[in-house]
Amino acid sequence: MSLLIYTTISIVGIFITGLGLAAQKTSFNIVGLLVLFLGTLLALLAAFIEPLFPGML
Repeated sequence: MSLLIYTTISIVGIFITGLGLAAQKTSFNIVGLLVLFLGTLLALLAAFIEPLFPGML
């Protein structure tokens, strides 16, 4: 069950990162960078925190 949640958070993080990259190509430069940062942070959080604390998520 934990692996499913971890995978979902990673996919959502990568998806948000993709949205950030897409937004950066338009006029929303600052918004795109912010979304890119948040998506990357979410993906990294899922990737590094979940193995360290296996019952947290």
